[in-house]
Amino acid sequence: MEAHDLLVDTTNNEIVVADASGDAVWVYSRTASGDAAPLRTIAGASTGLDAVIGVVVDHANDELLVAKYAASAIVAFDRTASGDVPPLRTLSGAATGLNRPVHLWLVPATPTPMSASGPTSASSAVSPVAATAAGWRPWGCSCPLSPEW
Repeated sequence: MEAHDLLVDTTNNEIVVADASGDAVWVYSRTASGDAAPLRTIAGASTGLDAVIGVVVDHANDELLVAKYAASAIVAFDRTASGDVPPLRTLSGAATGLNRPVHLWLVPATPTPMSASGPTSASSAVSPVAATAAGWRPWGCSCPLSPEW
């Protein structure tokens, strides 16, 4: 496995790993230790995964978004998908402006006021993963993507 990116999903108590060499996404228990087997793996011809570089969990839609570097594409799976399953949808093509996406993250609808110690108040803190109504965009893409995608 060539773990290129990973995220800790504290909502679902999981670690999600992008495997660039195995063209797969591996999901482990957040508390796994030692030689632990994954809870589930997304891999196989039907997934369309290749050069998997980045992953993010969209908690609002219960989806896993995966950056496909070589194909300049982003694919979406059900968060609990496992095995050789097709993506729910694929974002790719010249009109998208995608050029080898690397990292994915969710952006808040409005920026959170910040100070040196963090958000300026508890009420102003906006979790990026909770703000998917604003859409999300891959690292390096200058255009926000529509939330309907």
